[in-house]
Amino acid sequence: MKLRIKVISVVLLIMVAIISTTQPVFAKETKITKQDTTITSHLISNGDVARTFTNNTQVKSPTSIEVTNVQELQQALQNASDQDVITLAKSFTVDADFSISKPGDKQVTVEGNGVAIGEYTMTISGQGAKPLILQNLHFTAASQKQAIRILTNTPIMLRQMEFIGRTHLQDGGAVLLGVSDAQVTIEQCSFVENSQSMAGYSGAAITATSFRGTLTIMNSLFRNNKNLAVGNASFGGEGGAICINQALAGATIQIRDNYFVDNEAVKNVTGDKAKLADGGALAVFNIVNAASLIIEGNTFAHNVAGDDGGAILIQTNDNMSENIVLKNNTFYRNVAQGASNDAYSGGAVQIYANGGLFQGRNALVTFEHNTFAYNQAKSAAGAIGGSGYATNTSGGRYRNNLFVGNVASDPAFANIRQKTTPLDDLGGNVGIDNGVAANLQEHAILGNYPATLTSNHSSKVAGASLSSEIIPTLPIKPEGLADEVTPMVQQLEVDQRNHQRIGIADAGSIEQSWVKYDANGGNYQLQALRASVGDAYYEPDALQDNRIHTYYYISCINQGKTVLDGVQDLQIVRDGYQFVGWSKQANDTLGDFEYTPGNRISCLEENITLYAVWQEDQLYHVLYDGNGHTAGEVPVDINTPYAKQSHVQVLAHGDLRKDGYEFVHWNTQKDGSGLSYKVNDTLVMDGATTLYAQWKKVEQVENEDDTIVVDAIDSQDHQQSEKQPPETADSQRVYGWIVLLLVTSAGFMTYVKHKKQQ
Repeated sequence: MKLRIKVISVVLLIMVAIISTTQPVFAKETKITKQDTTITSHLISNGDVARTFTNNTQVKSPTSIEVTNVQELQQALQNASDQDVITLAKSFTVDADFSISKPGDKQVTVEGNGVAIGEYTMTISGQGAKPLILQNLHFTAASQKQAIRILTNTPIMLRQMEFIGRTHLQDGGAVLLGVSDAQVTIEQCSFVENSQSMAGYSGAAITATSFRGTLTIMNSLFRNNKNLAVGNASFGGEGGAICINQALAGATIQIRDNYFVDNEAVKNVTGDKAKLADGGALAVFNIVNAASLIIEGNTFAHNVAGDDGGAILIQTNDNMSENIVLKNNTFYRNVAQGASNDAYSGGAVQIYANGGLFQGRNALVTFEHNTFAYNQAKSAAGAIGGSGYATNTSGGRYRNNLFVGNVASDPAFANIRQKTTPLDDLGGNVGIDNGVAANLQEHAILGNYPATLTSNHSSKVAGASLSSEIIPTLPIKPEGLADEVTPMVQQLEVDQRNHQRIGIADAGSIEQSWVKYDANGGNYQLQALRASVGDAYYEPDALQDNRIHTYYYISCINQGKTVLDGVQDLQIVRDGYQFVGWSKQANDTLGDFEYTPGNRISCLEENITLYAVWQEDQLYHVLYDGNGHTAGEVPVDINTPYAKQSHVQVLAHGDLRKDGYEFVHWNTQKDGSGLSYKVNDTLVMDGATTLYAQWKKVEQVENEDDTIVVDAIDSQDHQQSEKQPPETADSQRVYGWIVLLLVTSAGFMTYVKHKKQQ
């Protein structure tokens, strides 16, 4: 005990000495508070401290405040600090049109909290380079009321907003960019069933005029927005959903990853101003060379223009060479009704070169990796029309685009007709025409089944969360004419769905990768496909035996897939053979462990072909053995031999007999210890099989008159009875008395001999 106390004392003394000789890292503790903060930088090295004091800055942490009405919202904005969040209470009320303004260079977020703004208009103004963010607000149906008017060049972001059923007599049924240098980002918003109905105005959902600012629209849904009236001069009626009237120098417009469906620019228009009903979904009017327009990753479906550009009108007012790009878009079943009978109408897109009578301007638009399918124009240019006023011409540069199923009155211009000649084909396109019919069969590109838009391995969505939709695309046929068309120019790219596009590129907006399961002499017993949705593809081989010999498991480059089971998943069969597994070698006899069903593999840029591996069936005989029979013929199966796992019907014993026994059943072992089978039972072949007859013994007793059968005994029981110990004299004497008594009383009897108990 004394020694332990001494040791503890020594340790304590050493610790005190160390503490007393060690300098503290910080001589004075610094507390960072919200009210008064001095930002200090400490450089610490080898226990020495050097302090470098920056400027004394008062830092206020972001705050969150809840407001219940417009007045409180306006006041909160005026008092806001940088990064503040102002939340609208669920009980937030609006009873009139109202304005909000963001002061100074502060980023402020207004969290709408799902509040619905009734039939009122919000006007936005403000100052500074930092954005005002509005999110999660819902502008519901209202007559002759825009939802939002933006009257500032401070950055404005609209995010997770819904604009549903707004109508207006003038530009912008839902949102108006009211200043030319507005900077607006619209992200994950839904514009549904908005309209404008006054002659001379455009853009049922969004409008900007004399625009030189920045507009980015992304991941938004535009459904069923409509322009209802054309202009009364040279403008009005364009852009069923969006219209940019005059994109001036400095304008930067990006339309990315949106879904435009069922929008209309004055459908079924008539009259002398019908030529203005252009751009069923989007119109960019009089864009100049110093502006830029990027349209990428969008799907345009079922949009209608009363005149030209079923989905898009791009009208230039300058010589244009490289500032307009359409890339990774899908155009599906858009219609240009061609009211003005323009020969370059454009069922999906019209480019129109504006200029003086003899000015001779030329506008070129870049089209890369777009899919144009089943679009329609009244006269020519079922997909893209390149038109222009007088001597002004327009056209496109084309790389890796897909044109299929588009319709025009002249088959030679079913896809493209443009005034600029020759057409600038940069390679990798499928379906280019412009006067020479492409003559491509649709089934060779899309397959034998109805082609329609599907989610097609995409997770990209458009619209606010309550009304969002997957941006659909159009699958192509594996090993069809659009599959692996040309080497990529740039090796680090993605397709419309944001999947990798490397190696040999497919034509059109998507890049697919697949695993091909080749039955390798067998076939798949699968039900016929009803439609191709991009997950799997197979079709009967009409040139061979009208059976299915190949199955494509479709995915995207570097996306994982599970190896399918040939029997369970694909119902593969081949007469005389058993399925063993898969291999990349057609002549393999063992199968590749890497491709064992259930394993995960990655789809590669060059695709994968797996061949079914087969082993020839071993044939096995079924034989029948009388097992000691004394008469009759042993049954013979005329269908033997059988393949492994075959189902065999067990035969009857026929006239097979054994004296003193009766037939019971068959057994796979002679002594009856195996599996027993009755007549017509099913035997599953697992190897050579002999079935042995099993017999029951019939025991007999004689009297003075006749021989009477008294019992039938199993042969095994009979054998056991033969092994019983011998009867004693006493037991024989007892049995004798019983027999004498019975004979005396009855004259005859049936005598049953029982086994004695030990």
